[in-house]
Amino acid sequence: MASSPRGGAGLVDHKRASSEGIVRRCVGAECHHCCGHHFAADAFVPVLEGATLVEPGVAQGELLLTTTQHRTHAVVNYRVGDIVRVDVRPCRCGDPRPRLLPLRRASDALIFAGYKFSYTTLLGALAARVPGVLGAVFAVRDGELGRSLVTLCVHAVTRKPVGAETLVAALRAGLPDLDAMVRSGVLGVEIAGDVPETTHRKSDRIIDLRRYGAGQGEEPNGS
Repeated sequence: MASSPRGGAGLVDHKRASSEGIVRRCVGAECHHCCGHHFAADAFVPVLEGATLVEPGVAQGELLLTTTQHRTHAVVNYRVGDIVRVDVRPCRCGDPRPRLLPLRRASDALIFAGYKFSYTTLLGALAARVPGVLGAVFAVRDGELGRSLVTLCVHAVTRKPVGAETLVAALRAGLPDLDAMVRSGVLGVEIAGDVPETTHRKSDRIIDLRRYGAGQGEEPNGS
C-alpha cells in the first residue's frame, strides 16, 4: 500500500499484493474521501479468515485473496498477511464497488517459549517506563550457543537518546513472563539500531528471523 496525500481530490492509493512476484496487478484504488480502496469484486475476491461483523455492511478479518480472471497466474486464497475491513456500504464518491481498508499486519505478535507477546504489549511496557517512546520494531532470532535459546532485538524510536540498559530494564519490569525467561537463560534481549530487512517489502513492527519460524506447534500461554 502506498500512502497518498490526504488533501487533493483525484489522488489515489493502490493496493498491491506483490510478495515474491506472485501478484502484480492493482487490486483497487482509493477515492479522495480516503475511506478504503474500491476494488472490482468480479476480478478479485477477498475472503476474510476469522471474520467478524463490525457493523452492518462492514466485516473485518485476515485477508485471503483469490483472482478470478488470471488464468495463467491464478491465485486462490493467497494469504496477504494483512488484517482488513471490507465495506459494502455506498461511498460518498458514488462508486458502487465495495471497499478494502487495511488496518494492520496480521503477525503483530511474537511467540517464544510457549508465550505470546503482542506488539501492543511490548510497546506498552516500554512507553509506560521510558518517556518519549514514539514506536518500535521487535525482531526475534535464534540465540547464540551458550547464551540463550532465543534473542529479542528491540529497535526503539525515542524523542531523546535512551540507553540500552534502560530499555531492557523497562521491558523486563513491565513483562514478568519475559523477565523470567531472561533470568532462566531462555531469552536474551538486545537493543539494536538498524531494522532488519524483510523479504516481502512490507513494513513490519514484528519480525521473526528464526530459522524455523514461530510456534512449531506450540500453543501460546499468554497474550
